[in-house]
Parts: sequence; structure tokens; C-alpha cells
Amino acid sequence: MRHESTGPVTETNLKIMTKQEALLALANGKKVTHRTFTNDEYIYREGSELMCECGFLDEDEFWDIRDIPAFDVDWSIYNK
Repeated sequence: MRHESTGPVTETNLKIMTKQEALLALANGKKVTHRTFTNDEYIYREGSELMCECGFLDEDEFWDIRDIPAFDVDWSIYNK
């Protein structure tokens, strides 16, 4: 199920993204979160590095442990 949005992301018009859409959002400088993350968890890019709210992430390790169907969907822009 997809929730389309035309305005700013809010609790009521949150756009749910696929992993591929989340990767594109990361490449475009957005912070993204997943439904399994806590309210304060997100990832983002700083240059070519994958980062989280607490610092640097090993990108290969991050995606390797999330290489399951549950992480193919349910991504969204982090907006806090």
C-alpha cells in the first residue's frame, strides 16, 4: 500500500517508499527512516559516507544485515 503526498511530509500524508526510492532519497540528500527504526533513528549521506544519527555506518554491513524482504519496503523521509 502506498501513500502519495503532494505537500510537506507530515504524520497524515507520509509517503511510504521502497528501498530503491529510499536509496534515491539518500542520494538526493534526504534523511530516511524505516518502520522498524525507533522514532529518533534515521540514515543519511555525508558525501559518499552512509551515516546514522549516531555517526558513521559501514554501508556494506548495514545493507547486508537488511537484505531481507521486510527492508524492501516501508521506508520514509525522516522529518523531525
